[in-house]
Amino acid sequence: MKWILLSLMFAVAILPLCAQELSEPEQLMQVDRAFDLAVSQHGVDAWVSFFAPNGSMVGDTSQPITGHEAIRKVMDPIFTLPSFTLRWKPLHAEMMISGVVGYTRGSFERRRLNKDGAYTLQTGTYTTVWMKQPGGLWKAVLDTGNPDGTPQVIEPLKK
Repeated sequence: MKWILLSLMFAVAILPLCAQELSEPEQLMQVDRAFDLAVSQHGVDAWVSFFAPNGSMVGDTSQPITGHEAIRKVMDPIFTLPSFTLRWKPLHAEMMISGVVGYTRGSFERRRLNKDGAYTLQTGTYTTVWMKQPGGLWKAVLDTGNPDGTPQVIEPLKK
């Protein structure tokens, strides 16, 4: 049921692309914005749904994390933390091969509540490589991010 709902949500987010005459880079910006919004509302299910079946994440590990099952296994414990939020904003998009492959890059903000009741805020930059799939949807084939140094601690919540 979740997958049907997420697929429908993804299709609705992408439908405006079909109705408008957007440049390919703007299409990628729209897809990336829809990705951010879907993840903010539906967590790990949305995160996984925007990746191609062979999509990979590259981050703090020495090896890429590839495929829906592996991505879910790594990201589910993070997204299930009640205080975890991840938001991003694409700032630039460019095509590498017109109609086939392009990328977006932008800034992200990740928050989580620590044991002391303070939030840890991590900002950084990311790059996502998108590939058009059979059927015409853009899906992430590579996602990577770089933090802006050490996380910032925000004052504990007032009780």
